[in-house]
Amino acid sequence: MAIEGNIIWVALLVMCSSLLLREINDGMGTRRKIKLSIGGVGWILFSIHWFGQPSHYLHLGDAFNAMLTFMVALFCLLISYSLIRCNSDDRYKILMLVSRVTVLTGTIYFPFSQIPYLLNGIIYGTAHLTTQMVNLMGFPAYLDAPNLIWVGNLNVDIVLACTAIESVALFTGVILGVKSTADRRMRAFIVSVPVIYVLNLLRNAFVVIAYTQSWFGTPMESFYMAHHVISKMGSTISLCVVAYAVFIVLPESLNMIEDVWRLVRGDI
Repeated sequence: MAIEGNIIWVALLVMCSSLLLREINDGMGTRRKIKLSIGGVGWILFSIHWFGQPSHYLHLGDAFNAMLTFMVALFCLLISYSLIRCNSDDRYKILMLVSRVTVLTGTIYFPFSQIPYLLNGIIYGTAHLTTQMVNLMGFPAYLDAPNLIWVGNLNVDIVLACTAIESVALFTGVILGVKSTADRRMRAFIVSVPVIYVLNLLRNAFVVIAYTQSWFGTPMESFYMAHHVISKMGSTISLCVVAYAVFIVLPESLNMIEDVWRLVRGDI
């Protein structure tokens, strides 16, 4: 496993250790400060992973995700700073909640990105369903296992980013991480995860068809327009709508975001 993958597992282990460490109920005592310091180290390790992602996305010509991952890395450093300097119960509760959601999200996402069996499985499953959707839309397609979708004499390579696992893991982590009733959590899951996955399959099918049918010029011009412009805009709008639905069903998730924003804004 690559060094980057090892950093991820170490970061999750350190953050999980911080969450599980029991403390004496003595306010901001020594035990709690140790707990916060361990959590801060975990977030620093987490940032190292994300600082390594922009170059990968720039190599793929994806400036949007390059900027997004860079901002995530900065956010991790800021949370680490907030943990280490935490001096109140309110800040402590917010930071522990954010850490819990992050550990849950990472535990769902990183096995698929780091373990070959799971990685290949989710890519193949997404490629298979995307191929079926392209066929349903009237464009004969076949899957060259595990991840090449052919339409005519052109093919599209399905990769991990095409599976929507990042968004699925994020929403699932938030839903499981915040404190709420099982009923509200289930409704939040239903209006988010299945919707995200189906919309992602539609996005994949659109990109495959636009590219292979040269809808926006040459095949490469069509791929750029479909994948990097139209799909990015559509995905952003769709995720905002899904997030709004989750906030309505599970208001605790919105409260968490507002608390984190208030804390981060104060630290900045």
